Amino acid sequence: MNKRLIFLFSLISGFLLLNTAFGQKTYNNQKDLIDPAVNPGNILDEMRLPPTRTLGTYFYDEAWKTGTIYMTNDVVINGHAIRFDVQKNHLEIRDKHQVRVCAFYKIDRFNILSSLYDTLEFISTNNFNFEDGIPLIGFFEVLSRGDVPLYSRSKIEVIESNYVPTVDMGRRDNKIVIREDYFATKDGIVYEIENSKNKNKYLFDEHFETVKRYAKDHHLKFSKREDLVKIFVFYNGLI
Repeated sequence: MNKRLIFLFSLISGFLLLNTAFGQKTYNNQKDLIDPAVNPGNILDEMRLPPTRTLGTYFYDEAWKTGTIYMTNDVVINGHAIRFDVQKNHLEIRDKHQVRVCAFYKIDRFNILSSLYDTLEFISTNNFNFEDGIPLIGFFEVLSRGDVPLYSRSKIEVIESNYVPTVDMGRRDNKIVIREDYFATKDGIVYEIENSKNKNKYLFDEHFETVKRYAKDHHLKFSKREDLVKIFVFYNGLI
């Protein structure tokens, strides 16, 4: 074997030995972090995790629905696709070219065609007198009508991440949840409905025991939307 071949053989052998000694695997000039020779301290644990996300929506319904808006200046906007931003208390209105925003204080009420047979009705809280004299900002959704109407008011709650990096446990993402408070109007005054039956006695007057028995017999709760609708439909049928 001539000297040139011996030199090349020695050079290649030395390169392979050096690469093996350091344990470096490469692909497109990237080190293999799974190789314990390269990553003896498990460096993956020290790398940053993706930033925390906030999941959910601030809209009552993310989908665009046909609606009618009744403005405080008596103008009616009809036939456009709209959606209700609960966080900002305004409506987004989509026309052929762009999306426009209508602020809370300009709106008296609006309707949304939820389905072929169901229309949701919302009324500005500026139209009501409140028990404590302090008006809420936003819109009441009409749940039932009658001498004592029932309303709900949506609000946003952000449930923060409870992730604990040291033990790698918990929920990493924040979560947007839409909650509801419930109200009823009696003698022109708005009262908030409590979860406890007995705390709502003043709303039902002499019919309270009848309403209470009806709720008990039908396993209805004052904290659930569907149950409250049944309770107030029953009550308004008594008065």
